[in-house]
Amino acid sequence: MYNSLSIAGYINKFSFSKVILDSDRNIIKEVIKNGAFREAISSVDNIPLILNHNIDNEIASTKDGTLFLEERYDGLYFEAILLNDDYKEFNINELRYMIQKGYVSCSFGFDYISKRVYKAHDNYNVVIVDKLKLKEVSILTYGHESAYRYTDVYIRK
Repeated sequence: MYNSLSIAGYINKFSFSKVILDSDRNIIKEVIKNGAFREAISSVDNIPLILNHNIDNEIASTKDGTLFLEERYDGLYFEAILLNDDYKEFNINELRYMIQKGYVSCSFGFDYISKRVYKAHDNYNVVIVDKLKLKEVSILTYGHESAYRYTDVYIRK
């Protein structure tokens, strides 16, 4: 039986960040500047929506029209239509259940284009991301943690 699932939510909300380790294992607090996502979305042909940052597990994309991304005043909003019954890690019914139970969050993969680093008083650096290259957005399932606190995924009616 053909199955589909329409979902929406926020990949990232502005003004909320988490103290994380960067690639060099330094403690940082990363903040995405308003406008950075808008420019990143408009500068590429395709951004995939994948499961758990696994590029081999694409579930939607901007190129094929199954993923819509928009920077809004409060963060990076998305809408996606998942059309396949089975993905490598989950089928649609399992993913629907995890979303309904609140077992999922969102994340995104990116490279810095322009950033500013400030030394904070609490022994970590604050990184302000002015420009970025958005490589992917992800739905994270149970057991995977987002670097940003306030993300949201819900089923669209």
